Amino acid sequence: MAEQKINNITVPSQETNTLRPSLEEKTSSEISETQEESIQKIKDLLSGVSKTEYQGNGIWKLTVREHFSDRRLPEGYAYKGGAARFLLRKSLGLKAKKPRDIDIIRTEDKPYENADNEISEEFMPDDYAHGYGVEVIDDISEYFDTRDLTINEVYSTDEIIFTTTQCLLDTTKGILRVTDFEKESYEGVGPKMIAKMLRLAADELDLIDFIHNFSSEDEDFSVSLFWLALNLDRSWERGVSVTNNYFDLLKILGYIPDHIETPEEAADYLGYDLENFDFHNMPTEEPSINDYGEYGTIEESSIKKTERRNKRRRKQ
Repeated sequence: MAEQKINNITVPSQETNTLRPSLEEKTSSEISETQEESIQKIKDLLSGVSKTEYQGNGIWKLTVREHFSDRRLPEGYAYKGGAARFLLRKSLGLKAKKPRDIDIIRTEDKPYENADNEISEEFMPDDYAHGYGVEVIDDISEYFDTRDLTINEVYSTDEIIFTTTQCLLDTTKGILRVTDFEKESYEGVGPKMIAKMLRLAADELDLIDFIHNFSSEDEDFSVSLFWLALNLDRSWERGVSVTNNYFDLLKILGYIPDHIETPEEAADYLGYDLENFDFHNMPTEEPSINDYGEYGTIEESSIKKTERRNKRRRKQ
């Protein structure tokens, strides 16, 4: 099977129109390693890199070496998602990009009645404004067992990181691997997850080498326009370079036609049948350089979005 590379990521050629594993044999064989072999491999890998302690039951404890913020969480609260991945990568001596947003969990009793809301409003203002907040974790084992990707099997306080053996292995090797929980929940790798993994790869092309664990030859890797459009819009939150990477991946994998030449054209193409979908984060003009990295004004943005939506409707 022919393959193409974008920076360090190996992907199938456009002819296949599917995602396929492209790992060396030694990487695939890690799945069948014994627990003892995996533990020893982690100890050898982390020797001299970070203060590491094996907790048992596949859980590791590491010390935070570099933070993304001067603010600190109260005791009993911790980071998950991109924030936790950043802290883990830095502790492993790997490159990392600051998290786009913060997701917080609580692992102990609330310190006082309104604590969760106050923490959400301070650290997660956008999520809080849309009705989302701190996730309460009653069982840490269940937390690790219910992640979507192995690289998300991690949470961190401001000082200590807790993660799984598989998370450490896949993080250090730059592997995006869907968990058994996620595959069982969807009876395979779902379209939402495929689109999310492509965006993660686009966001960290210099960090991630492989898209892994797309299984059998007859697997269905079709993705709805909505999930592709949603993640295209989210890629703009991370900047033009991330959007261009995501756009390139969509083209290489055959999710958008060859004649589409820019992310903006891709937005029109994906939004053609999504009448009520707005690309909230798409720049409306050439980016202006300022302290905030914003594009244009709110008024300009609203006008441009309306013009694009009306253009799609006229085409219909």
